[in-house]
Amino acid sequence: MTRPGGRIALANWSPTGCVAKMFKGMAPYMPAPPTSYGPTKTLAESLDDRREELHRDWVEFFETNYRSNGEIVHTREYLLVVGTRR
Repeated sequence: MTRPGGRIALANWSPTGCVAKMFKGMAPYMPAPPTSYGPTKTLAESLDDRREELHRDWVEFFETNYRSNGEIVHTREYLLVVGTRR
């Protein structure tokens, strides 16, 4: 809770940005229902024989989508929501 006149801010990943695309690539490996943030660690720990397949797909995803001038460039878009309590 915030006092009157206090401000609350939320930063949220964009639903069409690179983090959303990264999570979409992870979706076929995720147990249902997907977890809140921390899904990469949760996902990797939940896999047995498909863990190496996920690793290959993960590397390919970044190589294909975010390689620039010999480096991986992975910017992360987010939405910022700011509110003021009356």
